[in-house]
Amino acid sequence: MVHDDAAKNIRYIRFFVVGTIIALFIGFPFVCPSPYILHILILCIIWSIVASAWNLILGYAGIVSFGQLAFFIIGAYTVGIMHKYFDVSPWIGMILAGIFPAIVGFCLGCVCLRLRGIYVLLITLALQEIVPVFIKWQTSYTGGAVGFTDMPALSIGSYSFGMNAVPYYFTALIIAAILGFIIYKVIKSSIGLAFVALRDSEDFAKSLGVNEYKYKVLVFVISAFITGIMGSVYGLYIGFAAPSLCGWEYVIILLVAVFLGGEGRFPGAIIGTFFIISANELLQGTSELREVALGVTIIAVVYLLPGGLIGVISKLGGKITGSLLGSRA
Repeated sequence: MVHDDAAKNIRYIRFFVVGTIIALFIGFPFVCPSPYILHILILCIIWSIVASAWNLILGYAGIVSFGQLAFFIIGAYTVGIMHKYFDVSPWIGMILAGIFPAIVGFCLGCVCLRLRGIYVLLITLALQEIVPVFIKWQTSYTGGAVGFTDMPALSIGSYSFGMNAVPYYFTALIIAAILGFIIYKVIKSSIGLAFVALRDSEDFAKSLGVNEYKYKVLVFVISAFITGIMGSVYGLYIGFAAPSLCGWEYVIILLVAVFLGGEGRFPGAIIGTFFIISANELLQGTSELREVALGVTIIAVVYLLPGGLIGVISKLGGKITGSLLGSRA
């Protein structure tokens, strides 16, 4: 009975923390209307889901993939091109921006079925390099190296978002919340369990009937779909898409965010992304300082935070839980 009361208290604390975070996100634009801070927060929201989707492949499935930003850029271009040339609503374009990268992810997963380690890395790296080159070749449709600048403005009925960042903030927040919940449910489902089983002990997982081919393809499809949608949100908010989105700067930032938050830990990538993206944006204009900061962060994570920030939070939560249970004993 005592332990049941303590467990209820812990649940109440969790609900309170989650509720407070939700309230803060909803109320932030009204409390702090600074356009610059709001811009940083929108970027944090978008990139946090991209990092979490990458963490599905890298952290949970244990597949070393470097093609994540290829899915992102495909999504960004899809929503713009579908509207400009086919007059597709950007809201529907967002869904298509998830479907097209998912198809690419399916093909990539099939190619990587019989590959391991460095060979998967090379294939995904090739995709990361090929997509920007292909975009530059298709100048008449994509704008080439200059980028695609004909992104539509989002609207609801007669209300156009225009240059107002607030509606884009809530759009990004709602979509990120939905996709983040999907990622969480995937992790907690039998699919996520299969990812982890194949990562930790492939032979044992196969002996239990886990289909390696099915789940390897599935993780690429899910991750690509989510990343593509967030790529479309980014493109619509920023107002353009460019091949430079596949640059190594973004790869390194996201990789650091995943490891800083906690590889294979949810919502570690989200926490890590908010920290890294905020720091990166605030250090704009000081390129050398940004590079040093990233380097120091990598070293600190490797030596001081092997479990990431989510590991530290989990330990603190464990101590609080232990204290509550001990005080009730």
